[in-house]
Amino acid sequence: GVYQDHRGLLHDVRQSVNSLHLSPEDRQVLFVSPSLISGARVTFGALLSGGSLHCLPPQQLDPRTIAQPINDLGITVFRSVPALFRTAVQGLAPRSRFETLRLVLLGGDRVDVSDYVAFSRACTDAAVFGTHLGATECSTLYLQWFVRNGAQSYLACGKPNNGGTKIYSVSGDVQRPGNYEIPMGTQFAKRLELA
Repeated sequence: GVYQDHRGLLHDVRQSVNSLHLSPEDRQVLFVSPSLISGARVTFGALLSGGSLHCLPPQQLDPRTIAQPINDLGITVFRSVPALFRTAVQGLAPRSRFETLRLVLLGGDRVDVSDYVAFSRACTDAAVFGTHLGATECSTLYLQWFVRNGAQSYLACGKPNNGGTKIYSVSGDVQRPGNYEIPMGTQFAKRLELA
């Protein structure tokens, strides 16, 4: 793990409270242990801004019903990995939405346009979608990016019609271990062919 001292944690929480505009009216959900950096950020951000924190361990929830406690508790800020948000959206009843969410902030894994589309379907027009830019381990250096002008503003980032490339490291029982820069979305079998 990465060491986070008290000063660094408080700096991180202050940055989070200020950039997310956390307030006493906010009701946040905690999906991870507060012993993790991301869990500490959510826990202290909620409590030190005067808001409330509701613990919902995803392992103890039925994936088909994970949306229910979010609505029942009136959660206003949803911070998680994209896969958990997708599961919550899939658990919504037909034609229902997350009426109380004002902010969905995803990170820790790749966030793509389909996540924004799911957000648009599941949340009200007043809600804001955001993503972390940076690794959890260097949280005092990361920033958030918020989509305020729809999917087109999200798609406008980067090269037109191009998901870009990614560097994959291949090691182990292969002929040519190393780092390979290949297009995003390249299938695993194709990556192994290179090595």
